[in-house]
Amino acid sequence: MISLILATKGHKKDDIKRFLNSIKSTNQSLFEVIIVCQDEKEYLDEILINFRLDIKIFYSSPGLSKARNVGIRHAKGDILAFPDDDCVYTKNLIKNIESFLIQFTNRYYFL
Repeated sequence: MISLILATKGHKKDDIKRFLNSIKSTNQSLFEVIIVCQDEKEYLDEILINFRLDIKIFYSSPGLSKARNVGIRHAKGDILAFPDDDCVYTKNLIKNIESFLIQFTNRYYFL
C-alpha cells in the first residue's frame, strides 16, 4: 500500500480539491490518504464534504517536517509519498507505480 501524506496549511483550497479529484477514481485499496493540517481546522471540513475517500486527518504545529513526521507516524503503507497541495495525479499513476515496484522487487533482493 502507498501512503499519500499531504502536509498543508490550507491556503490552496482549490489545489487540494483538484488533487483529491485526481485520485478519487483510483482503486483506494492501493493507497491511503493522510492530510496533516498545520493551520485552521474548519477549512478541511468544507473541502472534504464532497469526497468519498477514506481520508485520515491529523493536526500539527507549523513546519513541513513536523507535519510530515506526524503523517509518517500514522501511515500504514510500505511506500510513502508526499504530494504537495497542487499535485495532480493521472488516472493510472498509483497503479503504475505499484506495478513497477512489484516488478522491481521481484527481480532484486534487498538485505
